[in-house]
Amino acid sequence: MTADQISAGRQILVNIGNRFVVFGPPTGLPVAAAFDPEELAVLPRVHDEVEASERRVVETIKVAGLLKVEIDPAEHGWDIQFQDERGRSLFVEVKTRDGPVRNADYQRAFDRASKAAVEGRELETWFFNIDRLSLTVIGTPDPLHETAWEPVEVWEKTEDSLFGRADVINSVNRWQNAIDGLFTFCRTTLQSDTSLQFDTSRRYTMSEELMQKFAVPDRELPILDVVRADDVLASFIPRALWVLGSFGRVDLVTRSGTTLLVRASREDEFSWQVVDKSDRRKVSPLDAEVLRDLLA
Repeated sequence: MTADQISAGRQILVNIGNRFVVFGPPTGLPVAAAFDPEELAVLPRVHDEVEASERRVVETIKVAGLLKVEIDPAEHGWDIQFQDERGRSLFVEVKTRDGPVRNADYQRAFDRASKAAVEGRELETWFFNIDRLSLTVIGTPDPLHETAWEPVEVWEKTEDSLFGRADVINSVNRWQNAIDGLFTFCRTTLQSDTSLQFDTSRRYTMSEELMQKFAVPDRELPILDVVRADDVLASFIPRALWVLGSFGRVDLVTRSGTTLLVRASREDEFSWQVVDKSDRRKVSPLDAEVLRDLLA
């Protein structure tokens, strides 16, 4: 069994810290997970995902279409052995990192793959990046063979709930819709002043911790600049979706300073509130009159 065969459509399920992650070879197209989240075991939560990751990967890893063979890693020199339906074996060494794979790691993996090929074994090293979820596969028969695998799905499962990558994507989509609604409200409210122009050419890159944890790509969000005669009077800047005490925050920056606008509801179409500058515990609804006062 060669590394190319392993990469041909198979998926890998692992538990990394408190997350179950399904990795698949890059296809450029959406791919459904080959594993059912309802069949996942609820595991004890860990405080330090980095410290627990490598052990949990070895204990929980599954590959669609391959059988995992129980071995003693200390005796054999690799962590896992898989077999296909014809009894051919793939040997895997597992490594976890909280950042990119280092050059020394690459070289060691290449050397291990070359030595295994001489001995007649197919051996791969799988590097799991737990910070920005990714999997780098380095294997045989070509010691320079390298494949970057992508997360297909991510789940976090407890006794009471199942939360996944799709939930995070839906939250980001709703947040973008809420921002679009706020910007539309601003244009509609202020459009009677024909001296004003509305520019959304600037962008803010949304890359929040929960998105990284569930392998959701960064999202480019618009910034709304209210302009008069090439002078920016106000800028509405999306700052964060996951904010303690609200469901998103936008900063309104004017000459007089910064005013925080917060989203009071995840479900309501328009639920923007203005945070009192002198006491952040106090908020008031954002309406047309309040908006004009803020920009005055």
